[in-house]
Amino acid sequence: MQRLPRARLRKAQIASLLIFVLMGHGALASVAWVPEYIDRLGVSFATWGTIIGFSIFGSIAPLLFASRLILRFGARPIIRFANYGGMAMLVSLGLTTDPVLWMFLNMGFGFFMSLLGVSVNSHGVMLQKNISKNIIGRMHAGWSIGAVGAAITGGLSTTFMQLEVFLVLVAVGTIIAYEFGLRWMLSPQEDGHIEEKAGVV
Repeated sequence: MQRLPRARLRKAQIASLLIFVLMGHGALASVAWVPEYIDRLGVSFATWGTIIGFSIFGSIAPLLFASRLILRFGARPIIRFANYGGMAMLVSLGLTTDPVLWMFLNMGFGFFMSLLGVSVNSHGVMLQKNISKNIIGRMHAGWSIGAVGAAITGGLSTTFMQLEVFLVLVAVGTIIAYEFGLRWMLSPQEDGHIEEKAGVV
């Protein structure tokens, strides 16, 4: 794998941290709206728990093939694809009142966010190989910061905004910020996935 200039690695670190923060925020943006979801769907707490429980199937699925996608295309294209899919699913959660459809949409949301998580973490590992000091812990701390931000923005939004408007704002803002950060992340030619692929049995 080629040795990248320090300035390039610094930009990639900043971009990765930004992506981790945005990922944490996007994943938990609508948690504060759970009572609204339950009211719209008209389900009991037991049924709500069942609906949420099924989301694990969407989250597990990418683990079966995400590494192969990353080895083939590199982390950055998969991150972009998963982010667009995840934000589309997030918006769709506010547009249906059918419990069964909502369950499948939530499974789709879990699918894309899981794929995004694997891709972002893979990029972090590839970036770490170019840097002597540990940066992975800082990246994961960024996810926690994003999660706290989601609790704050979600909680505040419930008092003066409709759910659909909030989800659209989160999706659009996240996509714009991702596109800004992705420019600085390691490209498929820089991240070393080609060398990784050559070494896979």
